[in-house]
Amino acid sequence: MAELRDAAVLVPVCRDAHGELRIVVVARADDGGQHGGQLGLPGGKPEPGDANMLATALREAIWAITGLIRVFPRSAGTTDDEPFALAVGATVAELADHVHHELGARCSGARVWGPSARFEGQRVGRAHVLADGDVVEVVSR
Repeated sequence: MAELRDAAVLVPVCRDAHGELRIVVVARADDGGQHGGQLGLPGGKPEPGDANMLATALREAIWAITGLIRVFPRSAGTTDDEPFALAVGATVAELADHVHHELGARCSGARVWGPSARFEGQRVGRAHVLADGDVVEVVSR
C-alpha cells in the first residue's frame, strides 16, 4: 500500500446562470505528469510557509487559477524555496533564460527531479518540457 501524505483541497462551489449549484474542477495540463489530463479539485501538499491546511488549499487554488506551473531552481545541491512561475509547456531553456539571459544562452540541459522526470535527477536536454513542481538544476557549457 502507498504511504499516505498530508494534502489539502478546496471545493469551490458557485451558482450557474440558472441558479443551480456547481462544483468547479480543474482540468490538469496533459504534460506527462502523474495526473496529466485528469479533472480534479485544486489542492496539494503543505509547504513550510503555510500557516495551516486552509492556507495550503487556498495557495494551491490560486496557482490552479493562474494556469501557471511552479518550477523550483536548484544550485549546488540546494533547492530554492521560491519557484519560478512559468507557462504550461515551458522548457529547460526557457527556465534558464528566466534565471538570467546569459545562463539561457549557455544552457546545455538540466537535471530534473519531479513529475516530468522518469527518475530523480534525470539528465535532460534544453527542449525538455517541465511540469508543475519540478526541481531543476540547469547545466551550462
